[in-house]
Order: sequence, then structure tokens, then C-alpha cells
Amino acid sequence: MVWFEQHDLTTQAIHRERRIKKWLRDWKLALIERENPDWHDLAADWYPAHDTAWSPPTPTD
Repeated sequence: MVWFEQHDLTTQAIHRERRIKKWLRDWKLALIERENPDWHDLAADWYPAHDTAWSPPTPTD
């Protein structure tokens, strides 16, 4: 993940996502590069990669 926004309400987030989906690719890239110019993985430290007690969630389809 290289970009995200936080919203107070789910409806706001859905509205914003739908607007962004209609954007041109160049606009989306500019949005990412304005906030994260080096394209760092923003989720890289969400799960401890070296913690032996942690395991990824299993799908529940």
C-alpha cells in the first residue's frame, strides 16, 4: 500500500473512492507522489515479519 486517506464516516470514504476511481491515471500517480514520493510501503510494519508467534489470518470463504 502506497497511499491512503482516513475519513470520519464510511460513506465519506466510499464517496471519495468512487471519485478517485474516475480520475485519470496521471492524476492518481500525482496524488500518491505528493504524499509518498518514494513509494514506501505504508503497510510494511503492520504485521511483525520476524515475530514467530504471529501468523497471517486464514481466509474464511
